[in-house]
Amino acid sequence: TTKPTVLNILERPFTQLLLGLAAAASGGEAALRDQPSMLGIVTPVSPLKIAVMNEGIIDAVNAGVPILYSPGPMMGATGPATIAGTLALTTAEVLFGVVLTQLIQPGAKVVLKPDTDVFDMTTTQCTYGSPEQNLGKMAMAQLARFYKIPIYSLGGGVEGKVPDAETAAEAMMSMLLNGLAGINLNQSLGSMAFGLYGSQEQVVICDELVRQIKHVLRGIVVDDETLALDVIREAGYGGS
Repeated sequence: TTKPTVLNILERPFTQLLLGLAAAASGGEAALRDQPSMLGIVTPVSPLKIAVMNEGIIDAVNAGVPILYSPGPMMGATGPATIAGTLALTTAEVLFGVVLTQLIQPGAKVVLKPDTDVFDMTTTQCTYGSPEQNLGKMAMAQLARFYKIPIYSLGGGVEGKVPDAETAAEAMMSMLLNGLAGINLNQSLGSMAFGLYGSQEQVVICDELVRQIKHVLRGIVVDDETLALDVIREAGYGGS
């Protein structure tokens, strides 16, 4: 693949072994540092806690691996039940991650990866396609632009169990809103049932939806050629 691999950054011994594999695959530690082929995702424990399982961030930053700092408070469980309250908590946590990476190594590469998750009270699952979650993601995208930091987010994940109209609708809503909000990177295309498993058919569906979304995001070119006034005049009244 030409795309970077996202790897979990956990305890230091685990992370050190993982970085060794990544360096070997990249042609050595210097090559990995010069042109990182991976992103390291760090998931702290919401609310407001970083644990031993997150300490591999030290080694990942020192290896030159860009960090996706990814707090994920769930509205109504590990965060407030309101969108605004969860945004306040998520922003505090993700900015802590930015500061932490810079304390480890000034200038370290970091990408915001805030998950504005929602706790489904009936299933006890973390939702993947709820309106509240999508609103939260769009708000975090606005904050990322304010802080001038790239942002990576859930997009295309659904709660449906099989590829159908429901899953296509949920995927389109989340990916289109992410694109319009200016989110730089998206994950979970093709995942199903709150992320419990994946579907190759859904990957194909999402790929087609992404093509349409990219077309929409490009907008409309307006110039002398595309206005086609000469064609309109040539066809004339009643022409075709």
